[in-house]
Amino acid sequence: PPRASRRVSIPPAPSRPLARSRNLSSSTARPSDVVVVDPPSPLLLSQRTAAKAAAAAVPRAGGRVSLVVQANKKVAKKANVVLVKDEPNLGKAGDLVEVSLGFFRNHLEPMGKAKQATAEILAEVEANAAAEVAAKTAEQAGAKAIATALSTIGTFKVKKTVGEDGKIFGSVTAADVVEAVELQTSKTLDKKAVSVPDISEVGTYEVTVKLHPEVTGTFKLAVEKA
Repeated sequence: PPRASRRVSIPPAPSRPLARSRNLSSSTARPSDVVVVDPPSPLLLSQRTAAKAAAAAVPRAGGRVSLVVQANKKVAKKANVVLVKDEPNLGKAGDLVEVSLGFFRNHLEPMGKAKQATAEILAEVEANAAAEVAAKTAEQAGAKAIATALSTIGTFKVKKTVGEDGKIFGSVTAADVVEAVELQTSKTLDKKAVSVPDISEVGTYEVTVKLHPEVTGTFKLAVEKA
């Protein structure tokens, strides 16, 4: 006769507890379990990027690449200076020029030819330039006043010895003209600036005098018999 089957229940194997992973952000984490990694600096990132770009840009045979590092060229330092004295091929006293820092420190400054263009020096240069312009303007105005006075007076007289033929003895010089002007105006002219025509007999002549680079005076000179 067939046997009656019976069921046998096998109890499940006891499950092993899973290992718990460490949660570094947990409040129960120990100090030794926490690792702090600083982020790379921008400079380091830029250096790495530049290195990668350079390596990619220079291929070598066999698929390799080589890193080429180029040093920056040394840039000469410049200095703005104000010349104290005239310097050939550079400028005149009072000029603001740009020179190499080494030339200024080794030549211009030790020899007293230039000063560094600080705010105080620039202000001093500007004041001196304004004073120079004012002086030149005043000098020109004075020259124009003298020229006006000479032309207003009109004629200055010089007496000379005259022979029977009407010719004068000697000549009329710039010194004679300066003396005649000084007697009538109390102004002393520079005889080197006076231009006298060739005078050989009595008469009236035109004389000029350079009173300023831009001003020339003109007046009459009457040569009479002494």
